[in-house]
Amino acid sequence: MGFMDKVSAGFKNAPNKIGAGIDESKFNSKIRDLKKEIDVMKSELGDTIYQAFSSGDKFDYQPFCENIKAKYDEIETIENEKQEMLDAKAAEREKNRQEAEAKKK
Repeated sequence: MGFMDKVSAGFKNAPNKIGAGIDESKFNSKIRDLKKEIDVMKSELGDTIYQAFSSGDKFDYQPFCENIKAKYDEIETIENEKQEMLDAKAAEREKNRQEAEAKKK
């Protein structure tokens, strides 16, 4: 691939690379927010368990744990969506490089 072909492919790929970075940041932000929610939920769970223990009450922790698990599942889904987006963007950049190389031939 000649210099101009590389430059052309680079210009074609720049918006893709920038967009992928922005999209990845959005996914990472959602994941960070969910992790913060999980930390709060775990803290509340611990406080609630201790209060129940202190007062001699029985405590059903199941709903708390199910909510926390749902947050972890949501994180996993977002991670998968992020990876699919990154893979698609990488495939598009590779296609652009191959098209630029094919023009050279």
